[in-house]
Amino acid sequence: MTLENDISLLAKIEFFQDFTPEQLRLVAFGSQKRSLHAGTELFQQGDKTDCGYAVLSGCIELATHTNNQREILGLFPVGSLIGEIALITENERVGTAIVAEDTSVLRIPRAVIRRIFEEYPALAVNIHKRLTGSVLETLGELEELHPKLGVGQRPDGDTPVS
Repeated sequence: MTLENDISLLAKIEFFQDFTPEQLRLVAFGSQKRSLHAGTELFQQGDKTDCGYAVLSGCIELATHTNNQREILGLFPVGSLIGEIALITENERVGTAIVAEDTSVLRIPRAVIRRIFEEYPALAVNIHKRLTGSVLETLGELEELHPKLGVGQRPDGDTPVS
């Protein structure tokens, strides 16, 4: 893939929807392409983050490993971004990423995104607003699940007073 193809793919990823073509060029230029064979481990659950990955070709499977149980969290095909929050802040990987088929990814270092945000503070504000809205929406959805799961209820079914 050429730099122009990488930019075109990045433009289709939701995280980058507010980036201009020039900003996308900076992201693509500051990132590294990696070709991976099926079965390769991209990262492990619990690893510290310093980057995100845009899937350029192929597919990556993300799974958790808890108490010798494996649970697939999702499949990330072409055009997916793995580690969106890792582009903003350090955290731990929630799962292990295994290459499901021969795959090419663009490794996007957090440092590249931070540099762009420093040069374009209005872009950083837009991303912050969008991510905040997404988190608030998810929290609202989780709040709706509480009664169904019995979360926050006493054994007699009453909701405790806080």
